[in-house]
Amino acid sequence: SKKKAAVSRLKLITIPNGEIRTLSNSSRGWNRAVVDLNLSLETDISLATTTLQSAVTQAARAEPLKSMLLEPPQIQGWNNLNEWSVQVRIQAKTQAGKQADAAGLLRKAALLAIQEASIQLAPINRINQTTFGEPPGKA
Repeated sequence: SKKKAAVSRLKLITIPNGEIRTLSNSSRGWNRAVVDLNLSLETDISLATTTLQSAVTQAARAEPLKSMLLEPPQIQGWNNLNEWSVQVRIQAKTQAGKQADAAGLLRKAALLAIQEASIQLAPINRINQTTFGEPPGKA
C-alpha cells in the first residue's frame, strides 16, 4: 500500500512504502528563533550583551512576542569572529511555526536597543581588490 502525505493545503503527494528515509516536522512541538547581529570589532561585548539581554527580555514581556515564546530569549554573547565583525547571537524557544515572526520582533528590539546605546553594527563586509586577468606578481 502507499502512504499519502499532505505537503501543503493544496497538494497531496503519494509515496510508496519504504521510500521515506528522512522526515522533518516543523509544525509540532517547538522551534527556535535565531538572530545573529554583526557588530563592529571595537564593540564592548559586555555592554552589547547586557544591552541586548535587557531589550529582548523587555520585548518578550509584551504581546505579540510574549505569546510566541516558550522560554525567555537568551543572548549567547559572541559566537563568531572574523576580520570585519564580531557576531552576537540571540535565541529563543518558540511555539511551532512562530520562529520567523519571533525572530523579526527580537531583531527589531535588538536593533533599537543597540542604536540607543550607540553600539555600532559592523560595516558591510569588505572585498579585497585584486586585478583580474594579470598573472600573479604582475598586478
